[in-house]
Amino acid sequence: MIALIRSKDNGETWEKPIDVTEQIYSLFDKGNPIQAAFVAGGKIFQSRIVKKGDYYRVYAAMCARPNGNRVIYSDDFGSTWHALGGEYALPATGGDEPKCEELPDGRVILSSRVGGGRIFNIFTYSNTLEGEGSWSNEVKGTFAGSGLTPGGNSTNGEALVLPVQRNSDKKEMYLILQSLPTGSGRTNVGIYYKELTNLSDLNTVENLANDWNGFYQVSSTSSAYSSMDLQADDRIGFIYEETLTGFGKRNNPVSTSFPTGAGQHNFDGFDNMYIAYTLEYITNGAYSVKRDTDRRAFLQNYFKAYAKDAQMSDELITNLDAALAALSSEPATEEIDNIYFILAGGAPADPWDGKVLTFTNIQQNGTEYTLYIDENSILNISTEKAKELGAAAQFLCTKQPSGKYSFYNQEKELYMIWRAGNNYGYNNNAGTLAEYNATYCDWSINSGASSLADTYYLQSKRNDGKTDGTIILMADGKFDAWSTGVGFSNRYSNLFRIEASDNTTSIENVKESTENNRIYDLMGREVKNATKGIYIKGGKKILIK
Repeated sequence: MIALIRSKDNGETWEKPIDVTEQIYSLFDKGNPIQAAFVAGGKIFQSRIVKKGDYYRVYAAMCARPNGNRVIYSDDFGSTWHALGGEYALPATGGDEPKCEELPDGRVILSSRVGGGRIFNIFTYSNTLEGEGSWSNEVKGTFAGSGLTPGGNSTNGEALVLPVQRNSDKKEMYLILQSLPTGSGRTNVGIYYKELTNLSDLNTVENLANDWNGFYQVSSTSSAYSSMDLQADDRIGFIYEETLTGFGKRNNPVSTSFPTGAGQHNFDGFDNMYIAYTLEYITNGAYSVKRDTDRRAFLQNYFKAYAKDAQMSDELITNLDAALAALSSEPATEEIDNIYFILAGGAPADPWDGKVLTFTNIQQNGTEYTLYIDENSILNISTEKAKELGAAAQFLCTKQPSGKYSFYNQEKELYMIWRAGNNYGYNNNAGTLAEYNATYCDWSINSGASSLADTYYLQSKRNDGKTDGTIILMADGKFDAWSTGVGFSNRYSNLFRIEASDNTTSIENVKESTENNRIYDLMGREVKNATKGIYIKGGKKILIK
């Protein structure tokens, strides 16, 4: 059961719970349905930026089954809820207990529990007030750069973005904090922190997830869940669970307890601990909270750097400069939406979306296998080059609302899905599907550069629709099964070289039409009455506002 309980007197009294379970579950019935879900513990997040009507937007991150996390939001303080990214959105399929936060431009961060770090994703609005936009790809961060890698049994923790001043040079910026246990078990709760000051700090999920600046250890004993927020006195209110020392020995409420010797995780319970930290204490004097950080100037500098990196045309730069100069002192959501609309004309193109891709598996012994669809409509492999195999080895890549990609072979009119050995795959292990199904047709493209430069591994769902799987080939060319991450040895490999080519004519060929006034959705289906969103017209993407 998911229930809404409100207090209007700072927690002194509470209204009767309102059951919103069916309302929330039904948000996903026509997309990626959920069978079970709960809203992660700690605080839910209320936007500091997005206000529609009388209330600032409230976000709640859910641990759901199957397919990992979902994020919902409410613009009427919990009376009605909406799915962020739509009913198909799967922002972190490998995530456990998640939390949400907000970047200075209004984008939404998802931070989710996983062993050895956190899974991050970012939602970018195209129309903030209407809740329209899309998720990027989920990325696991191990807090590299902080000096400490978390252990494998992390619980949930809190993400918090603060306006700050870097004390060494008085530079105004933002700082993201993330709490979680760092020991091998539920031990050593601490707080990681990272500067958000340059383009390379927050323009992509990969950049957000990496290169953290430091760490402060709160507890050096058994400790688990934690939450934090900025108090009115500019201190960080930090609440966490720490090992139970015995009833009555601490004047704290007990959050979990077990009979002596019968406890979980090798201890008998937890005290709830509260500490108020200054930011200077957590960061060893490096940063101070600065509530009046100039958000307008921060965003102007950020978007100018974004445009420079994108190598935009002179016309787009002129439009962007005008929009940035006109920004309000407290930039409104409509102004930010307009800036992102301008940037869409010159933003670095998604390297895969809208392109025709070929996939070549690379083995350690140098053997290469090309994926293609054979005459029996089966996903197969060949030692021939992709160029020699022609259209059978070419897959139109489309970025879906989930933030993942579908691969569609236009010659065979089939989508690529996960295939393995021993008939493990969906649809009789054919590796193909005639009709689009987000559960099986949506893929993530993940870097394999840590093992082999310029390679990627492809991850989708196995036949149960719940478990992740990557396409992996044995050295002799047989399909096998692999769950997640890089698989690369002298016996097998799931690493692929991906080659992309422009798809302007290919999009037109799907419908065999040269009429430039026809509009299609991203699946290649003709749309008679297009509403707000991204479509294809004349072989090119257009945005209808």
